[in-house]
Amino acid sequence: MIPLYIVAGPLGVGKTTAIRHVAAHSPSGVRTAVIVNDFGYAGFDEDRIRSADSPEPLDVFSIPGGCICCTAAVFIEAAIAKAAGLPGINRIIVEPSGMAQLGMFIKQVRRLETHADITLAGTVVILNPGRWVQAAYEKVPFLREYADESDRIAGNREDSTPPDRMHAFLAWARNLQPPKRDVVATSYGRLPPEWFLDHVSRQPSANRGPPCPAHQRHLGARDRRGDRARDRAGIGFLRDPGAERRAG
Repeated sequence: MIPLYIVAGPLGVGKTTAIRHVAAHSPSGVRTAVIVNDFGYAGFDEDRIRSADSPEPLDVFSIPGGCICCTAAVFIEAAIAKAAGLPGINRIIVEPSGMAQLGMFIKQVRRLETHADITLAGTVVILNPGRWVQAAYEKVPFLREYADESDRIAGNREDSTPPDRMHAFLAWARNLQPPKRDVVATSYGRLPPEWFLDHVSRQPSANRGPPCPAHQRHLGARDRRGDRARDRAGIGFLRDPGAERRAG
């Protein structure tokens, strides 16, 4: 099973920067596929991740123009299946849009576990303690999901956050129930790389054996429906870096 990690958080907290840091500090031999959900159509986050200084090639897929928990939900299964099917992939990292409902997306991934070769290995939530208001994260359902659904929490921008505010944020996060596996303060999205390695096997995914033919037919049908929807919407859905290389 290929471990899938979610890096979530509100808009502008540093998710893309954090993924770039994780990619740049990947051990040799660990190949990563990244699925990034840009809320708009421009694909800025995809371009930034693709340019990360990673020791291994990065395979980046983009789902632009909507949240993968709702308006773009039809595309996420095909995206994860394509990423998991790439030769030699050891892990998948998904960055939902900052507008995505985290609980709903986690349920989608859990459903995929029943018929795709992936397992949800961790959900990392990045928050900005400088903009954190405890009452909002306790009473607003959208924000509360970040507290409830995460395995690990990082308070980013420690360098620009007043110490007393950072202390209050960390105390809140460390007292959440159920307890989090880790809570850290950081700057510039410097997440501990080991957060994304605890379920990673160095065995190449190419040795897992052939995929289920019935599931492949199902994914093919989904892909064709997605292509038609993409054409109607006029968006460049799910750019496949492998296709570009093969064409070249």
